[in-house]
Amino acid sequence: MLADLADSFTRREELAANSSEVSTLITEDHFIEGQKVRLLAQDRTIFKAQKKMQKALEIYKRERQKLKTIEKVRERDLEEFKKARNKYEQAQIEDLMVMRARFRDEETA
Repeated sequence: MLADLADSFTRREELAANSSEVSTLITEDHFIEGQKVRLLAQDRTIFKAQKKMQKALEIYKRERQKLKTIEKVRERDLEEFKKARNKYEQAQIEDLMVMRARFRDEETA
């Protein structure tokens, strides 16, 4: 589109130098104005798209941070669960050992 605009400027200059018809120059000027309007519309569209992309990126970063936090909490809770389970299993083993020792003591007595 920028190339079309540059070509149009060149064509207008050539027409002004070589032609005496005003209508041709007016048509070329209208084309140039139309190209400028299209360029401005495209610039606005690009700006809006960039704004949406930036907003989506911010949301993504925020959600990613939340996910990391959740994963850390989950890992910490899993470690605490493992420690509690090991402690419970150790207590069960100790109880079994005490019970065996009592049974042996009672049998020998």
